[in-house]
Amino acid sequence: MQDITRFVGAHLPFDRLDETALESLCRRAEISYHPAGEVIVGADSPCTELLVVRHGAVAIHSAEGDLIEKRAEGEMFGDPGLLSGHPERFEVRAEEDTLLYRFPQAACQTARTRSSRFDLFFSGTLANRVQDAVERQADAPQLSNQVRDWMSSPPHSVDADTTVRQAAARMTEQRVSSLLVMFPDDRPGIVTDRDLRTRVVATGLDTNQPVGDVATRELVTIGADATLLDATLVMSEHGVHHLPIFERGKPLGMLTATDLSHADDAQPVVFLKSIRRAATLEDLARIGRQRARLFCGLVREGLPAAHIGRLMTGITDAITQRAIVLATSDLGRPPMAFAWLAFGSQARQEQAFRTDQDNGLVLADIPEGPAVGWFAELAQRVCGTLDRAGIVKCPGEVMATNGKWRQPLSVWRQQFRSWIEEPEPKALMHASIFFDLRCIAGDIGLAEGLLEHVFERSSENKSFLRFMAQNALVNSPPLGFFRRFILEPDGEHSEGLNLKKRGVTPISAMVRVRALEHGVQSPGTLARIGELSERRPNAARDLANLGEAFELIEHFRMNHQAEQIAAGQPPTNFIDPDRMTSLSREHLRAAFEAVRTAQRVLSTRYLIG
Repeated sequence: MQDITRFVGAHLPFDRLDETALESLCRRAEISYHPAGEVIVGADSPCTELLVVRHGAVAIHSAEGDLIEKRAEGEMFGDPGLLSGHPERFEVRAEEDTLLYRFPQAACQTARTRSSRFDLFFSGTLANRVQDAVERQADAPQLSNQVRDWMSSPPHSVDADTTVRQAAARMTEQRVSSLLVMFPDDRPGIVTDRDLRTRVVATGLDTNQPVGDVATRELVTIGADATLLDATLVMSEHGVHHLPIFERGKPLGMLTATDLSHADDAQPVVFLKSIRRAATLEDLARIGRQRARLFCGLVREGLPAAHIGRLMTGITDAITQRAIVLATSDLGRPPMAFAWLAFGSQARQEQAFRTDQDNGLVLADIPEGPAVGWFAELAQRVCGTLDRAGIVKCPGEVMATNGKWRQPLSVWRQQFRSWIEEPEPKALMHASIFFDLRCIAGDIGLAEGLLEHVFERSSENKSFLRFMAQNALVNSPPLGFFRRFILEPDGEHSEGLNLKKRGVTPISAMVRVRALEHGVQSPGTLARIGELSERRPNAARDLANLGEAFELIEHFRMNHQAEQIAAGQPPTNFIDPDRMTSLSREHLRAAFEAVRTAQRVLSTRYLIG
């Protein structure tokens, strides 16, 4: 009873009920379990109750068999009958093993009489609902807020030798869905309600066993000063629903997926969850094509460009990871360990909406026989899915589908060694993208081995760094005499400024040179600037100016792309300065001036005439 009340009361519209009304409604609840594929509500059997998904997911189909939508943990269905007063016909199937809370219509009607706000949800007009959503948004946490302001504190814990039964009782008593498990070696683990179901109940394990036997020892954690955005991406990357919050090595609190779902900004959370649940590559591509709506929403919310870039990159990462899972489940066990790498803007976590693929595969050994075809097919399926999702194929074929970029670790090391030890300007101009790399899936040790090799050999090679600096100066800001804008002279975009080519690219290139020089392995431009500022305090002000210029140019680029999408136009990196306000033009000039100043400093540092 307490678990039902706690869970249901945390979700709309039940959070509008007072404690007495909520408990009265929950006493009428029934619980049902449905294995994946089972029909929960038949199209020929009208639904006259309200159902809430406790665990799992369901798919709602029309009477004609068309997919209407899917509902996941904390979401409800059956409400159309309550809204209209007439039972509506649809079919609901369990997408995965699903646990439901079922509320009779009579009990819901009683709750409506007890709470006008609860009743408004079912009887109000669309305008009422929109207004309510606006009011809720004002109180909702923003993704830029710190997790310390939204976590449950303090975290509840038990010793590792506590019995499973005692741990379950503690979770019920405290109304929590997880516990930290404290081991003698001072390395805590975690046990969740899902663990108890899958590792204890489902296997028939004796509940008098120590809870430490079923706990997860490898904790996925995050710091208290991280943002809700950081937490969202970490949960997505690792597929976890409970995130312990640590400060100075000590557990401070717990953040759950349910906590995040309370934010109106949680649309990215829902989007990432739908990606993880995609059953086929085609489903995955279809979900990916909805990125435009998410991107435009993030821009409208006024999130900093760096946060939007991380979220959009997180979407690309999640699609890639899920595509690899689906492909390997069909292809069978990988012939050897591998790492899927992202290069360029994806590696730096700086993707806007318009982006293409840059990826590759690092293999543990030289593939032979069937292994060659296995990895080629994996690359085709993953890259093809990304392309159909709107993350188009690289025009220069820097993708895992190109055998040149699907190589053993030894070959990758040799390739980087040749770029570093025998640098050629033209070759490095095209190869600079590879010096931003990040492991998206697979054996991270292979990627780390490659990164260590790159930084060991690059930081002391002055000739290589000079060539990299030269490449960072190729694209200058579009400013002429008296700081007038110089429009791009080429093709259909002759009346615009290329914000990526003339602003974003030179900044990331300059910062990359300094990062390689000082062994800074952070993948993102702003993260590199922060670390470089700590190591080179004398250059902190100039670096800060460059970081602000980067954020501002990205802001203009993303807002422009969102406007183009809203107008039904293909998004580009070109902006017409005549369509900007005078203040925006002045800000953009200042940003480009900061880029030009940084290029002059870099030119002097590396004696480039």
